[in-house]
This record gives sequence, structure tokens and C-alpha cells, in this order.
Amino acid sequence: MVDYCVYAWDICSTSKLEDDNFRMLDTLSKFYMNVEKIQEERLVAAGPQRKLTEIFMHWNGNVRGAPGDTTTSEDLHQNNEFGKKKPDWIIRCLKDEHHVTSSDKIELLYIVTDGAISKESVEKCIELNEDIHYETVVFHAFNENPKKIDLSVAAPFFKGRCMVYRNNELCYSADISKKFDYDKINADNFLAKKDQLKSYIKLKYINKSIPDASVPQEVNKLTMLRDRLVQEFKSEFFKYICPSANLEATEKSSPTPEIDSTPSCHLFSASISDEKEVDETIAAMLEYIENNKNSYSFDALKFDTKVDKPVAEGPMDSADSADEDANFMDDDAESINDDDDDADFMDDDAESIHDDDDDADFMDDDADDRDHKEMKFFKILKKREGGMSIFQEYINIMYG
Repeated sequence: MVDYCVYAWDICSTSKLEDDNFRMLDTLSKFYMNVEKIQEERLVAAGPQRKLTEIFMHWNGNVRGAPGDTTTSEDLHQNNEFGKKKPDWIIRCLKDEHHVTSSDKIELLYIVTDGAISKESVEKCIELNEDIHYETVVFHAFNENPKKIDLSVAAPFFKGRCMVYRNNELCYSADISKKFDYDKINADNFLAKKDQLKSYIKLKYINKSIPDASVPQEVNKLTMLRDRLVQEFKSEFFKYICPSANLEATEKSSPTPEIDSTPSCHLFSASISDEKEVDETIAAMLEYIENNKNSYSFDALKFDTKVDKPVAEGPMDSADSADEDANFMDDDAESINDDDDDADFMDDDAESIHDDDDDADFMDDDADDRDHKEMKFFKILKKREGGMSIFQEYINIMYG
């Protein structure tokens, strides 16, 4: 039984990069650091030590040598069109050249590429990988055009701990060999934990061609999580606007403590916003799991992707500029005749300034009146018998 650390880089991708840029990306250096860490952990751990072998391989081309002094190096001479991705050669090399079997383990696999592969290639790799266990897979995809890279090259190798990088930016990280602990997510930490859940769902169910008996269970867990979080948001809200001081006022003659309703208004708005976030997030995950189409895109299940586009700035075309200058001169000639009209218009403007001030005051009054009505609404609910139960029904109907 042997454990392996494998560094597999796509020669087509690295040959397109300048040597300095490739060194800057530093994936090989990180691989060495991870191997050293694994070796250190093995020295500390008790029990029999399994042999650890390093393998460096190039795929997608005829190359000589390896990217460094290694325990084992492998050159793959392929009779295929240059640039055509064939990651199944990684698996064939492990099985045919290094005789990796189901009793062995790939402790660490680094895959570096600049492209994507077809659905047929993915399925071929999945079939070849059926009896090989990968403990940790680190995937690096580099390309100046993000549309030309996705997760298809690495998807067949995802079985344990997975880390996915796009142009050196970590996009997904999860251990899909373990069940996700849904109990650790609550209303207070959902926004902080949702990316962990997203990574788990994205990577675990990325290969739609593999029948997975856990799909119905995962769907049920996500649905139950959504329902539980919505109820937690509601409970927190009602706990805040129905303090114990109100609940302990048993006698009708007992005065109800006066409480500022402004925080309640803000809490209500925040609660509704959080419920919407939960609903949309989990709905996207459910759709991703139940959709039969493969989605290897980096941006699938990626949240908060809206980016404000800046206004383009650049030199004006000379022909357009000349036309605008000509039109501008014509407008100047016409404006001479408009001076008399402008004088009358300025008098009208002087009168309208006072009207604008009145309008501004009126708009401020409207805003104050709206806030006043919101606070009055909450106060009435607190004082009226059964008011809060009515409000609870309203929340359930509108947002439940």
C-alpha cells in the first residue's frame, strides 16, 4: 500500500505562459509546501507509516524532464492534437505506469490547466477513476479569458477534500467525503456560513452523470434548513417587539411600558431582508442539485455577482466631434433670438424657487409622516389584545 502526491500540469497551458509568470503563480512551490506538511504530520502520527511517493507528470504533449528534482518523474508522449485536453492520461499513468490500485491512495493531487474538456471526456475520466481514492485535490485554472476555463478538467477527481482556484483566486473549498453539518447553521450565522454550504453543494453534485442516492436526502435537508431559518428569524423578531414586560402585564389596569418602536421598524425590515436572502440562496441550491444538466462553470451558484459597470471614457471620434461643433454653432445663432424669452423665463423661475422650497418641505413632511405611521402601527399592535397574533398571521401569509 502506497500513498502518492501527484503534480500534473497541462503542458499546453504552461507553454503559453511566460516562465516568469508561471513562477509567479507559484503552484509548484505550494505543492512542495503541502507535501512537506504531509510528511511532518506523518512523523507525529502514531502507527505504521505508509510509503509516500511523489509523481510529477506533464499531460497533453511530448516533453522531457520534470519541473524539478523529484522522487519519480513521468513523461507522457501522446499522439494527440496539440492543445486537446486529455486528463484521462493522468489516470492511465497512475494505473499503467505506477500500478496504483484501490488499496493505494492519492494523498494529494495538483491539477494545473488553462482550459476545459468535453462532457464525453469527463465521463471517461469518471469511469477510469471509479476505484481510485483522492484524499485532497487542488485545482488551478489559469486563463486571461475566464470564459475559456471551468471545472470540467478536475470534476472527475473530486472525491474528498477539494480546493478550486481561478487565476489564483480561491473559489470553492469543501470536503465532500463528509456529510455537511446543517445543525451548525442558524439565523445568526447564515450569511457567514452560506459560502461553506455553497461550496459543498457545488462540488458534491457537480457530476450529474453519476447516480447519487443522497440527492433526495440533501434536498430534504436544504428544505428543512430553509423552514427552520425562516422560523428563527420570525422568533427573534417577535421576541424583540414583545418583551417580557408586556407579557407580564396581566391586569387590564396595569400600565403597559412605553417602548420606542423605531428599532422594531428597522428590525422588521432587516428580518424580511434576511428571510429573502435565505429563500433565494437555498432555492438556487435546490435548483442546482435537481437540474440534470452539467454545470462546470465557476460562476454557477456564485452569489453577490452584481458588479457596477463603469462609464466608458475615451477620445471622441473626430467626425462626430465636427458634427457636434457645427450643431453647437447653429444653436448659438438661434439663442440670440431667445434672449428676450429667457428674461421672461427667469422671472418665472424666481417665482418657482419659492414653490420648490415648499415642495421640499412637503417631501420632508411626507417622510416624517411615513415614519410616524410605522411607529404608530407597532404601538397599536402592542396595546391591542390579540394584535400580535394578527401580525403573526400577516407575516406568515406575506412572507411564510
